[in-house]
Amino acid sequence: MNREERLRKVVPGAPPELIAELAARPSAEVDQIVALARQARRDAIARQAERKRQQKQEARKYNHYDEDQLTGRNLRMISAAG
Repeated sequence: MNREERLRKVVPGAPPELIAELAARPSAEVDQIVALARQARRDAIARQAERKRQQKQEARKYNHYDEDQLTGRNLRMISAAG
């Protein structure tokens, strides 16, 4: 497996020109770039999870429910009633 193939595996959505350019750079520099990209992805996932947690907390606090929750509750009540 050459460097370009390894980079494609690490950064699957990158355009081929970028992969070729990264493969031509020194490996220490590429390692730093890849580490930064991975950290940025982890940070984005953490922000998204925190935003989702915050939305759920606000929904509970202010009694906001989405349609799926209400539909599920109603179906459970009908099933339990017979």
